[in-house]
Amino acid sequence: KQRAEEYSLYENKTFIVPCKLHSKQNMNNMAFNMEKKSKKKKRVDKYDKYDYIMTCQMTGSSTNQMSNQNQTDEKITCKLTNGILQEYLPLKAAEMKKLFKSDKAKANKLANEGGVALFRELKTLAVCHLKLLHSKDVFVEKKIGDLEGKEPILTLDVREVL
Repeated sequence: KQRAEEYSLYENKTFIVPCKLHSKQNMNNMAFNMEKKSKKKKRVDKYDKYDYIMTCQMTGSSTNQMSNQNQTDEKITCKLTNGILQEYLPLKAAEMKKLFKSDKAKANKLANEGGVALFRELKTLAVCHLKLLHSKDVFVEKKIGDLEGKEPILTLDVREVL
């Protein structure tokens, strides 16, 4: 109960922190997919029904800037939003889904090329805007307790390279 109350203190807040992809994160264990947009999200047109999503583990700087000594490299599971992923992929999610049905090899090639570029970019430290993904009720209901588990707890909405 106390944990839920503490969680609610941070709802609807944006955390602006320097972070990067965790050092043990690799391309094989990053979950990339497309999901249908919720009814709340504004659609550009009737064909704009899907968003890209990706789950990965992020960490803060692993070096103490004052002493230049390595510190423990904690991690937290985040969901990257469509806005960040779209920068690395040449097609919108709905177009990619359509291409995947007609030419799976080409769609996979485009997704892999974009994924490699994104992976390389996420390895560098940047200022990130993070928000809690779930409401307090969902957080308690799902019993999300593991910060570095499969279930993301934060969304990464904006990333500004230092």
